[in-house]
Amino acid sequence: MLKAGIIGLGRIGAEPSTRLAGQVPNGWLPISHIEALLATENIELKHISDVNLERVKWVSDYYNLSAKEHPDPNTLLKEQPDILTIATRTPERYDLIMQALDNNIKAIVVEKPLANSLKRTSEIIEKVVGNDCILGYGAARRAMGIYQQAKEILNSGEMGELKSITAEFGYTKLLWTLPHAVDLFLFFAGSSEVEYISGHCDLEEGQLIAPNNFDGDPLVETATIKFKNGVIGNILPCGGWNIRLGCTKGFITIHGDGDYIELNYSGKYNAYFTSSKRIENNFKESGICNIYSSISKSLGSNVHFSLITPAEIEMNQNILFGIFQSSLEGGKRLSVSSLNANLYISGRTGNLYA
Repeated sequence: MLKAGIIGLGRIGAEPSTRLAGQVPNGWLPISHIEALLATENIELKHISDVNLERVKWVSDYYNLSAKEHPDPNTLLKEQPDILTIATRTPERYDLIMQALDNNIKAIVVEKPLANSLKRTSEIIEKVVGNDCILGYGAARRAMGIYQQAKEILNSGEMGELKSITAEFGYTKLLWTLPHAVDLFLFFAGSSEVEYISGHCDLEEGQLIAPNNFDGDPLVETATIKFKNGVIGNILPCGGWNIRLGCTKGFITIHGDGDYIELNYSGKYNAYFTSSKRIENNFKESGICNIYSSISKSLGSNVHFSLITPAEIEMNQNILFGIFQSSLEGGKRLSVSSLNANLYISGRTGNLYA
């Protein structure tokens, strides 16, 4: 039995999924990390930690846990669980991840975004790779059956060659929401090599408190990412939570955060994609559960963890920070090598942090 610990018992860490029952498609619930840990075979939750001691007590009582309660996360890290979940806000994550790696923890699942700067990102990734540590990531859509089914259709070639990916996630925050969209770009593009990044953000006066310090979480108007294999990803401000895969023979659209897939292809006229087919989402297992199940199998039987790679997580960060830096430079197309590693984005909205 693998021993697990979790630091951060807030909304995504431990809030019961009952609040979302009937409001989200198949593949979303349970959504909290603690529920997924409790639901996954061969994992035993042994340690929980949060700075809010009342929250620790409430979580322990609500889930009827026998896990050891840690007011100080450092004492949890010293227990060296096989799997560590870090579901704190971003500013705290860097130190916790690095300390976990110092304690030789075998697998870490961290919420998104990974860090508040590219310098911290590269330091984390370098140490993860050096330690041969499994790194799971909170962008869970790629672990959901409906998105994996869409990728199988794409890879089959029946819709032709992939040319574009469009994310319709609303007029939304860079670090709070768009790590999910960018992760799906990486998932479907089949590449983590980027030719250029361009973006336009809506910045409030006074948030850029120093040349390398942005105290906020910018709203993204539009962004374009071109991968070196030619695929172009576009972030648009329209809503619906849709992902559209534009191919040479039609479109594959994952509608409504995974509610269903729609295929559009040639009909009466070859040049127009006017015929359509709807594929329902019949997958029951949640994405976050699939992440822990994959980690459990990897640790338990030496199966390679392939759900996401450290390189993809690092490129996700590069793209996010590239969107913001491009906006500061008037929407200029930027290469990854030209990005400012010291640029810090706090991710703050009011009193909350991404």
